Amino acid sequence: MSEILAYVAFYLGQFVAIVNIALAISAFLIIVWALLDTLVRPANLFPAASRLSKSAWIGVHIGAGLACVVLGWYSFFGMIAVAASAVYLAGVRPQLVALSPARVRSKLRVIDDDDRNKWRS
Repeated sequence: MSEILAYVAFYLGQFVAIVNIALAISAFLIIVWALLDTLVRPANLFPAASRLSKSAWIGVHIGAGLACVVLGWYSFFGMIAVAASAVYLAGVRPQLVALSPARVRSKLRVIDDDDRNKWRS
């Protein structure tokens, strides 16, 4: 009976370790995604979308990354750091997308009268 409990404890410990690693990687990827998204957005949209500027959001994400690397995602400050990046992705990013100008095709096709509807013949 004690052997079975030892196996259960061993494999349960392995499962918890794998889940911990997966959560740490996903927390770090959320922070990196938020940082990269902040870097590619134009700075003039941030005052209209949130109270913080672009440089402040970059600082938040860099601080969040450092907190997760140094303290771990499971610490109190690590969870706050991941939550700050998640707030950006869930709250500020959709507003920035809505405020950004629409993308249009940069090159228009020139259609001659002879070439029109050639594919139908």
